[in-house]
Amino acid sequence: MGGKAQGPALTPIPSPETCHERSRRVGRGESLAKAKAEAERALQMSQEMGYYWGKVDAEEVLEKIRE
Repeated sequence: MGGKAQGPALTPIPSPETCHERSRRVGRGESLAKAKAEAERALQMSQEMGYYWGKVDAEEVLEKIRE
């Protein structure tokens, strides 16, 4: 009985930087999803209207998102 008493294992609290990085990563994913949805809608509308440059622009945005 001469050993040291051990308390519960402590879980480290994430640093603010870690929380900030996680927030940025989640925010970026949401932003890309919104951008993709908007570009797909723009592509659809441009195809329906026969608007060549709108189609070109939307396809370019979608290609960048896929990279």
